Amino acid sequence: MAGLYDETIQIVTCREDLHSVEDLKGLRVCVGDAGSGAEFNARQILSAYGLKFSNIQKVNASFGDSAAALSAGAIDAAFVVAGAPTKAVSELAEKNAVHLIGLDKEHISALQEQYGFYTETLVPADTYKGLSGEVDTVSIRATLVANNRLSEDIVYELLGGLFAEQDALAKGEPKFSGLSLSDAVKGISIPFHTGAARFYSEQGAEGF
Repeated sequence: MAGLYDETIQIVTCREDLHSVEDLKGLRVCVGDAGSGAEFNARQILSAYGLKFSNIQKVNASFGDSAAALSAGAIDAAFVVAGAPTKAVSELAEKNAVHLIGLDKEHISALQEQYGFYTETLVPADTYKGLSGEVDTVSIRATLVANNRLSEDIVYELLGGLFAEQDALAKGEPKFSGLSLSDAVKGISIPFHTGAARFYSEQGAEGF
């Protein structure tokens, strides 16, 4: 139905000597909870750099637990897949020097060629305390999906309501404030419901 907002791939570390994904080889790296989307993203990004889970000391934990482990020095880096700024990382940065390991343009392009759902993203400086420079990475879209059994009219009306009540939704979740027609249709690698296609076509969204 719609891509709602970016969930940014943030490779977080408290070590100043880690600058590239390749530097993670042999280190203790949290890749999110077992079976989570973050774990799949971590596998794909490591693979783009010629690494496998067998090349790191893989740790499975939640974002909050991985932040605590980074603070304690129990792990070297963690994949955090969430809208930036992320609360767990912000809290970590209050007491620790936090760094984000960026992705270079070549590997971002390779990821996008293989997986159409990645979009290039820039994490601005000062997103976290002490983050002095911007960081290149990728994001996936938090996506609203619908079963094909749902009628075209219902999906059409739901999307109409989503955009009509955007300001009210943003009061409960600030990420809705940045929703736009162009953002709603980018980075989606599965077919749109017929009701969604009808809505975007009438609204003049690019590609419909």
